[in-house]
Amino acid sequence: MRAGPKVDPVESLDLSALPAGGADRVLGFVAEFCRLPHSLEAGERLRLRDWQVDIVRGLFDDRPRQALITMGRKNGKSGLAACLALFGLFADAEQGEGRSVVIVSTDERTAKHLFDTCARMVELDARLFGCCQVFQKRILHPASGSSLEVLPATAARLQGRNPTMAIADEVHEVDEAVWDAMALATGTRPAPLILGLTTAGGDRDSLLWRLLEKGRAGDASIRLWEWSAPPGADVRDESAWAAANPGLGDILAVEHLRTVVETTREAVFRRYHMNEWTGVLDAWLPWGVWEPLADPSRMIEGPITVAFDGSASGDSTTLVGCTIDDPHLFMLGAWQAPNDPRWRVPRADVDDRVTEVMETFDVRELSCDPWGWRSEIEEWGRRWPGRVLELPTNIPSRMGPACDRLFAAISEGTVSHDGDQVLATHMRNAVAKSTAHGDLITKERKNSRRKIDAAVSAVIAFDRAAWHAQNGAKRSRKMVVIG
Repeated sequence: MRAGPKVDPVESLDLSALPAGGADRVLGFVAEFCRLPHSLEAGERLRLRDWQVDIVRGLFDDRPRQALITMGRKNGKSGLAACLALFGLFADAEQGEGRSVVIVSTDERTAKHLFDTCARMVELDARLFGCCQVFQKRILHPASGSSLEVLPATAARLQGRNPTMAIADEVHEVDEAVWDAMALATGTRPAPLILGLTTAGGDRDSLLWRLLEKGRAGDASIRLWEWSAPPGADVRDESAWAAANPGLGDILAVEHLRTVVETTREAVFRRYHMNEWTGVLDAWLPWGVWEPLADPSRMIEGPITVAFDGSASGDSTTLVGCTIDDPHLFMLGAWQAPNDPRWRVPRADVDDRVTEVMETFDVRELSCDPWGWRSEIEEWGRRWPGRVLELPTNIPSRMGPACDRLFAAISEGTVSHDGDQVLATHMRNAVAKSTAHGDLITKERKNSRRKIDAAVSAVIAFDRAAWHAQNGAKRSRKMVVIG
C-alpha cells in the first residue's frame, strides 16, 4: 500500500455525475470509483451482484440505523462493506461534511483486513487517491473534513466518537457493550448506520443471537439479511450450501466447498460455510448428538439424583436431576448472571428451590460442589441427613471417569433429557480437556462468558444415578455425606 501525501491533497473529487441521494447515489459511486482489490482482475471495475444491490437499496433507500448481514464465508460481504465504507467517507451527501466511518472488530487483524481492502481500492483509483491521505489505520479526506479509521472493538475506544457509519466485523465475537457504545456514539447524527457483518456463532446468550431474534421477528430497530442452510440439512447437500452462500458458483466456487467439506471438521464447516449455529468449535460433544435425545414429555417418576453447582456472581448456579432407572436428565433450576457486574446469585431463591425439589421428588442423593456454598450445604445436610453429598468437581480422578460415562451414554443413545435450552447451551459450550483420567469438560478459555455449569451438574447427576443403579443403598467411603 502506498502512503498518501502528508500535506493536503490539491485534487478534488468530482461527484457531480452521481444521483443526489438514496441507494442510486451509492450504486453510482461504486460503479464509478470502486475497483476489485484482490484477484486476477485487480483494478477492474467492481460489479455488484443482484443480492448485493438489494442490500444497498435496503440500507440507503430506507436508511435503517442498524443492520446485520450474516452468511457463509467468502461470499463478498467484506468487499461490499468496503464499498459502503468508502461511500461513507467520500460521497454520503445526506451526512454533510465531517463524516466519520469506523471499522471495528474484536480481532484487530480482522478489522485491519477490511480497512486494507478500503485502502487498496483507494490506491487503484487515481481520483480517490489524489484527494485523500492514506495512513496505516486511517484515511483522511481533507476537502470534507472526513475520516475512515480502524478501531479495536472496545467500548472505551468508541466513547467520545461521533461516527456517521460504524461497521462491525465478526459480530459473533462482539459484546453488547461495544454495540451499545456504537449506538450511543451515532446518536446525534441525522442518518447514521451501524452495520454488522458475521457468520453464525455458538453462544445463544450473546449480542449476535439477540440481534438475530430481533431481525427475524421484524423488529423495526434493525434490518436483517440472513442466508443459512435449512435446519438439519446434510453437510454435503449442495442446495443447503446455496441457501447459506448467495455468491456460490460466482464469487465462491462450488469446487472449493466440495474439497473443504472432506477436510474440515463438521462443526467448523457447518458454522463457516452453512452459517449454522453449532456451539463451541472444539466442543466436548460432536455436533448434532444431543438434540435427538430430547424427550420433553417424559414424566419424572421413581428415585432421582440431583446435582448442584453453585457460584457467587459471574458464573451460573444450576440444579440438574437424573432418574436412576432408565436415566433421564432434566433441569431443576438455573440462575445465570446478566450483563451486570453488581449481580449476585439470589441465595434465598436457590435455597427455596432446593427445598422444593427435596420435598417434591424422591431424591436419593443431592450432590454438591462445596465451593462458595459450604454453609448452605451443611444446613441442607441437617435438614435431609444422609442424603446430601459433598462432591468437589475439581478432582480429575473423579470427574474424568464421570465425563466419559455420560459421553458414552449420549453417544450410544442410552440417556434422554428434557430439551431445556439452558442445559443444551451449556452442553454445547463444554470443551474437552484430555487428562490421564479421561476427558474433563471445561470452558473454551478462562473467563469465557460461555457457561458450562449445567453440563457439570448433568455429569455429576448422571454419574451418581449410575452409581445408585449399580449399588443400591450402599455408600462409597470416598464420598463425604453431610448430616
